[in-house]
Amino acid sequence: MPMSRNVRNALYGLFLVLLIILLVVLGRNWVLQATIKKAQHKFQGMNQMELSINGAHFVGLAQIHIDQILLSNPQTDTLVQIDSLLLQLKIWELLKGTIRLKDLEAKHLTLNYRELATTAEGPSNNRLAAKVSKEEPLNYSCILNRVLKTSFSMIPNRMQLANIRVNYITPEHRMVMECPQWELKNHQMEGRFSISKNGVTLPGFALSGTLDGSRKFMELRCSKTRDASVTVPIFEPRLGLGMQFDTLHFKVQLVSSTPNKVSFSGLFGISDLRLNHPKLAQEPVSFHEGSFQFLVTIENNSVEFDSTSAVTFNKLAFSPYLHYQNQPRPRLEVKILPFGIQARDLLSSLPDGLFTSFRGMEINGALKYNAQINIPLDDPDSLRAASEVMDRGIAIQKFGAANLAQLNDTFTYQVYEDGRNIRSIFVGPGNPDFVGLDQVSPYLKNAVITSEDGGFFYHKGFDQEAIKHAIADNLKKGRFARGGSTITMQLVKNMFLTQQKTISRKMEEWMMVWLIENLYLTTKERMFEVYLNVIEWGPNIYGIHEASEFYFDKRPMELTLNESIFLASIIPSPTRYKYTFDKEGNIRDFYFDFHRFLIETMLKREQITSEDTLNLLPDFELKGLAREFVFQTDSTPTDSILREEPLELD
Repeated sequence: MPMSRNVRNALYGLFLVLLIILLVVLGRNWVLQATIKKAQHKFQGMNQMELSINGAHFVGLAQIHIDQILLSNPQTDTLVQIDSLLLQLKIWELLKGTIRLKDLEAKHLTLNYRELATTAEGPSNNRLAAKVSKEEPLNYSCILNRVLKTSFSMIPNRMQLANIRVNYITPEHRMVMECPQWELKNHQMEGRFSISKNGVTLPGFALSGTLDGSRKFMELRCSKTRDASVTVPIFEPRLGLGMQFDTLHFKVQLVSSTPNKVSFSGLFGISDLRLNHPKLAQEPVSFHEGSFQFLVTIENNSVEFDSTSAVTFNKLAFSPYLHYQNQPRPRLEVKILPFGIQARDLLSSLPDGLFTSFRGMEINGALKYNAQINIPLDDPDSLRAASEVMDRGIAIQKFGAANLAQLNDTFTYQVYEDGRNIRSIFVGPGNPDFVGLDQVSPYLKNAVITSEDGGFFYHKGFDQEAIKHAIADNLKKGRFARGGSTITMQLVKNMFLTQQKTISRKMEEWMMVWLIENLYLTTKERMFEVYLNVIEWGPNIYGIHEASEFYFDKRPMELTLNESIFLASIIPSPTRYKYTFDKEGNIRDFYFDFHRFLIETMLKREQITSEDTLNLLPDFELKGLAREFVFQTDSTPTDSILREEPLELD
């Protein structure tokens, strides 16, 4: 009986499948060895890494057993070591020519990171780094698509890692993280980790969550295992940052993916975070609860955090927006969308240790805030920025540790140097050295205003243009070189805050300035009067009365235009006053530029007349005690911090 066409086609198909299986079985070890050689060659091209494998072979139809995997850098040591690795492949995917993992088991997995001593080129590491061309801009969506495709497609159904050890080694420290077993099963993962630093055991943590390659979803939870918080020692050697937390939550979900556009949503949350760093605050800073929900869209040349993203910190909540592009021109845009909050809720949401001056303050009313900045990174000078704080019935019922109202009364100003109280200055008519604003030369008042804060009598403590110039200057120099401080900021810093340069102090300074200026806690004239009576003008010289006597042996009302400009010039760095002069007592060249700038600006603002500058040269004679300091013979080397530097003109 002749064979039907359907049966014949079925037999042909079966024969073809058997032939493919036969070819796969016969050639699989050859393919495996070729794949290993390709991987070895790839790692050899990545910072001269060496990949060695003691043995690899198939067990059964789709199981691979690999012994003794070592990834090392000949200049340092072994980076990755796996004693035994067992991979179970998905057979049907293998028949189609793709590799997908079904199961993965690894025993004795060790990861080493060694931070070597810093060289002239910077820290020398053994980290893996792919070579990226600096001439061509990165294609963000292409890179992310490649990472997502590889990462999610290689997630096995079951994974078991036994005896994990991570070593982080620096010249001064050795940190070890160990986990006896970390397992992924039915998309759920769990493991417990112990941590030690220099042989001392630190509180460990539990790491659990969900990892689902088919849904393109990942969720991680890191939490303390006992009463002690999780300690993160890795930031301390390099950054000097101490960090602890109780729980950390992170999840990400792929929303959509095309060759030119990738979108994903996610959440980052943390509770009872504690940070300790001398540049952050004088005492440890505690954050009770915070989260960041985000929607990110990444295209070929841009990254965007959508405005539906939300930041929540205790009772404070707002929506940020961020857009960065590298083509056709590199540009960064950041916005904080308008939001409102009750003033008492804002105070209760402030991190402990970060706003110590406001402890105990009671306040009513509400605030509304928004901000935005747009920076062309190839031309920072053309940046646009704006921010607005709107008062909705703010009223202070009780001041905290800092009593801002004392500016209106007589008080004793405490002078500190290196944390030590070196002087107490009574500010008020009871002090014979106190000088009322009407007893100060107009030349001096205008010179100081022009030099330090030209818009002092017109803005509310924040000079938007000066801040924009400061941001642009800092971006161009790649460091914090200019702050844009106003006279109100300087007064607050001197009166109520320490001289330590911390983030906490700067944030407290901004809040105090806003309250003083917007709630009209005192007048501009009173602020300027106090400012002139408390700021430093030289070695243990405080206030304009002492300054006038020390430099010119005269009263503040008698100061000339040239003398006033000199006194204004030394306010930013009062201890450098004598370096305005050379060893022969002649004025150095950099001072001429400052003098010319102030004269031209004061003329433009009609603070002086052309008659005031007729035949005026930047010349004056020191007549007070300062003359002895400037012209004394000094055989000791000049202090490096007092080197000659040109004055910066705001």
